[in-house]
Amino acid sequence: MRDLASGRNRRITNKGSWAESNEWAETSVVSPDGRQIAYTWYNKDSFYELRLIPAGGGQPRVLFRREDVFWIQTAGWTGDGKQVLALLSDRNSAKEIVAISAADGAVRSLKRLDWRWPQKISLSPDGRYVLYDALRQKDSAERDVWMLSTGAASEEVLIQHPADDYAPLWSPDGKKVLFASDRTGATSLWAVAVAQGKAQGAPELVKANVGRISPLGFTREGSYYYGLGVGMEDIYVAELDPATGKVLGSPERITERFLGANSAPAWSPDGRQLAYLSHRGPATKRPGSLTVVIRSVPTGEERDLPTKLNLSPPVQWFPDGRSLLVSARENQGGWSFYRMDAQSGDTSLIGPAATPGGGFPHPALSPDGKAVFFSYRDVKARRSSIWAREIQGGREQELYRTPGIEGVASLALSRDGRQLVFALPDHGLYCMPAGGGGAREILRRSNTHGPGRLAWTPDGRYVLAARDTGSPGRFDLWRVPVAGGEPQKIDLPGENVAFPSAHPDGRRIAHTAGRAGQSEIWVLENFLPALK
Repeated sequence: MRDLASGRNRRITNKGSWAESNEWAETSVVSPDGRQIAYTWYNKDSFYELRLIPAGGGQPRVLFRREDVFWIQTAGWTGDGKQVLALLSDRNSAKEIVAISAADGAVRSLKRLDWRWPQKISLSPDGRYVLYDALRQKDSAERDVWMLSTGAASEEVLIQHPADDYAPLWSPDGKKVLFASDRTGATSLWAVAVAQGKAQGAPELVKANVGRISPLGFTREGSYYYGLGVGMEDIYVAELDPATGKVLGSPERITERFLGANSAPAWSPDGRQLAYLSHRGPATKRPGSLTVVIRSVPTGEERDLPTKLNLSPPVQWFPDGRSLLVSARENQGGWSFYRMDAQSGDTSLIGPAATPGGGFPHPALSPDGKAVFFSYRDVKARRSSIWAREIQGGREQELYRTPGIEGVASLALSRDGRQLVFALPDHGLYCMPAGGGGAREILRRSNTHGPGRLAWTPDGRYVLAARDTGSPGRFDLWRVPVAGGEPQKIDLPGENVAFPSAHPDGRRIAHTAGRAGQSEIWVLENFLPALK
C-alpha cells in the first residue's frame, strides 16, 4: 500500500521466498472506509481464493474458496462495505460476475458471461449497476461496454462503436462513466453522461492521447488515478565470436518502425529472413494487438502480417521457410497452436495446447517440422509435464514429468532434433533426449539467477539463456555449455536482454532489449466539473 500523502510504501502480505512458498497475491480492492483489503491469493493447492486483511496488516481471513473456481478477479466493494464484487472463472473458463458477502462469504450471482472475459468491471456508487468491457464477438479485436442492473439482472450495451472501447469506470457521483477508446486513432479518455442505466447523449473527449492506461479508481474528490504502460523494447543484432563468446562491435537495432514496440525475433532456416512480433494499437494482450513482421535481411524490406489472433511470443519457423508456428490465447482461456503463412498471413489451426489454467505452453518446433514439443500443467492433478505432439495425426507422447506442480519456463530443441533443453524456474536448466528419458542438470539455479528464454547455438555446444538478475523484469544473456562447465555472460548493452535467436552462421545473435514491463502511476485532477 502506498500512502499518497507521504509517498511511503508498506507491505501488507509477505509470503516469504519463492523457494519456501509457491503462492502469491494478485488483484486487490480497498473497502470504502479504508479499513480492509479484499484480494485474490493463489494458494498452495494451486487455485485462487478471496481473502480479507486489515489495511494495517495482520492475519488474513479466507472469505471465499472453492476448488472448481480456478481464478478470481476483484472488482470493487458496495458502498456500504458489506459485499465484494468479483469475477469468477471455473476450470472450463466460464465467467461469472458475483457479489460476495464480506461477513460470511455467501455468493450472489449477477451475470454469467460464457466466453466473454471482461478486463475491467466497475460498480456504480449506489450499487445499482455494474459496468464491464468485453469483445463484442468471439472473432472480434474490439470491445464494447455493457451495463448490468444488479437488481433486475438485466443488461444492455452502454457504449457501442466500431472502435475499441474499454476500461469503464464510474465517476464518484455516479453521473458519468469514463472509458478509454481508440476511436480517434490514438487511445484517449472519454466520458458519457448516464442516468437510470442509459447513456445521455454522445461521449465527450476528456483527455487525448493518454497511452496504454489501466484505471485504478477515483478519489472521493474526483481525482482519477491510472496506471500507464511506458515500457519500450526493440530488436538488436549483435556479432559474436563463436570460439570465445565475445561480442564484436556494438549491437544494431534492426528497424526504426514502431520504435519501442518490437520483440521476440526468430531467424529463418536459411538466415535470409527475420520474423518478429510488433505491438500495434493501444491495448495489450488482446486479439490483434501483436502483428507478425517478416524482415528481409539482404534488402531490409519488411512485410506486416496482421491477425485477429491473441498472439503470445515467441514465433518459430517451419523448416521450409514459408510458414511459422505461432501460439494464441483463446477466448475460453486456453492456448492453441497455429501455422501462419509467411506471405499471406493466413493461419490454420494445428490444435489446442493447454486447457484453461494450464499456463503458457512454451512451444518448440522439431527441426523437421513434424512435431511440436510443449509444456503442460494439470492444475487439478497437481502435476506438470513435457509433451510432444505430431502435427499430422495429433498423436501425443508424455516425455517428462517435472518434480512438482511448477510449470516449465521455456523449451528449446537442438538443431539436429536429438536433445531438448528446458528450464524449471525454482531448480535450473536441464537437458534430456528429445525422445524422452532422464534429464540432467546443466545449470543450477542460484539466488540471483534463474534460467529464462532459451535458444541453441548452431553447433549444438551451447544454449543461450536469458537469466534474471535478481531485479524484477531484468535479464542478462548467458551462454551455457551443454556438456557441462561454467556459464559465460554475454556482455550485451541494454536492459532486459531476452528472446535470443542464433543465426545459422553461428556469428550473429538477434535479441530483444529494453524495459517492456515498465509502468507508472498518474493522476488526472480538476476535470470533472468542466464536463457538461
